[in-house]
Amino acid sequence: MILFLIASLTPAILIAAAALLGGIWPWVALLGGVPCALMLDGTGLSAPRERQADRAVALITGGLGLAHLALMPLVVIGLVRLVPGHWGQAAALYLSAAVYFGQVANANAHELIHMAGRWPRRLGAAVYSALLFGHHVSAHRLVHHIHVASDGDPNSARAGESFYAFWPRAWAGSFRAALRAVNAQRAKATTAKPVWTHPFLGYGLGGVAALAVAGAVGGWPGVGLWVLVCLYAQMQLLLADYVQHYGLRRRFTQRR
Repeated sequence: MILFLIASLTPAILIAAAALLGGIWPWVALLGGVPCALMLDGTGLSAPRERQADRAVALITGGLGLAHLALMPLVVIGLVRLVPGHWGQAAALYLSAAVYFGQVANANAHELIHMAGRWPRRLGAAVYSALLFGHHVSAHRLVHHIHVASDGDPNSARAGESFYAFWPRAWAGSFRAALRAVNAQRAKATTAKPVWTHPFLGYGLGGVAALAVAGAVGGWPGVGLWVLVCLYAQMQLLLADYVQHYGLRRRFTQRR
């Protein structure tokens, strides 16, 4: 757990330094921080644990979630400042940040949305929404977990399907499937729920808020650059699904 925390925070600190200081720091973040991020898969936080360790995990995942949200505008500021005349530094910052968000922020948000408390789940949804991928929260819990390795799961790649064909199909398919699942779940509720409690409204507002922050700190260039960071981060999440479930299909049998 301590190693997970160190390996998680080290690239975040290096990326923040790269965004604020430029110079050699984007290269340090790329060459030092990215290997740390790639070491992580979140499994250290998923193993069975005792109550005392649960509290530590909650603090670590919650703290990392807040750190990810704080790091996002810094990345936009750094990219907007470096792009005009320092393309090499900008590219190093972009790659290090996008890999970090795709590997660590994703793994951490995944843990948060599976926690029992309301606020950890909301924080995980906020991280995914800031990465313009908020619908993944419902798609993962209500679609992927139920229909994985079947045609009912858009995030389970078909045999022979290339990643570049899978990527747009999985993104759009998981959005539609998650929206159907949420609407069906809400329809079964004994009392009607107000429209403003619909999760997809929150995901949309979270994405708009992230773009608004990017615009506030970096103007329209900041908005465009943040979208590019999000695309790379989303690609890594979908690439993990592609590799893990490629060509797998469950055999369904009739119950007697």
